[in-house]
Amino acid sequence: WPEKGAVCGEERLSQCLSEHLSQCLSERLSQCLSERLSQCLSEHLSQCLSEHLSHCLSERLSQCLSEHLSHCLSERLSQCLSEHLSEFLSERLNVFQHVCQNVCLNVCQNICQNFCQNV
Repeated sequence: WPEKGAVCGEERLSQCLSEHLSQCLSERLSQCLSERLSQCLSEHLSQCLSEHLSHCLSERLSQCLSEHLSHCLSERLSQCLSEHLSEFLSERLNVFQHVCQNVCLNVCQNICQNFCQNV
């Protein structure tokens, strides 16, 4: 009997464990993990992030800028120049022509008036 009882008890124990232990463990473990994780995160994450993130960001940013900024700027600048420079130049040139015409006209009129008065 005792041997049979031990076997029976062992079977019952393994059955009980297989039914309840995994559920109990998963519940307790997830609760424990979430508690420990939140504690660990609140203690160390901000410090760790501030130490490594700023360093990593500055490295990545400088690398990204050196790789892409000059290329991007030259493209954008050439595009902007091609779009606006000719328009700007034509406007300036028109203004310059008008000023020149007016100055020339005034000079010519003055010369003519002086000549006519002297003659």
